[in-house]
Amino acid sequence: HGGKMCATLPRMWPSGSSRLRRGISAILTLTMGMITPPVGINLFIIMRIAGIGMLPLLRELAGFLAAEFAVILLIILVPALSVWLPNLLT
Repeated sequence: HGGKMCATLPRMWPSGSSRLRRGISAILTLTMGMITPPVGINLFIIMRIAGIGMLPLLRELAGFLAAEFAVILLIILVPALSVWLPNLLT
């Protein structure tokens, strides 16, 4: 999937957007993809370790997924949020 991300990411962002912002949004969306079906390998690992089914686990993860989706939207819609913390460190 990494090759697809490298091929599609430049088309998704305006040419003036920062590499930091693109990187943060890519990492967040990949993280969300690792938790959600159908590919979500982390979901299947957690199900195996905890010994529970997919639906109970997804119910528990629903709040986390909603919060992560909100963060992704905020970073896309409000670019200053993605550089606020790194700017504090410099």
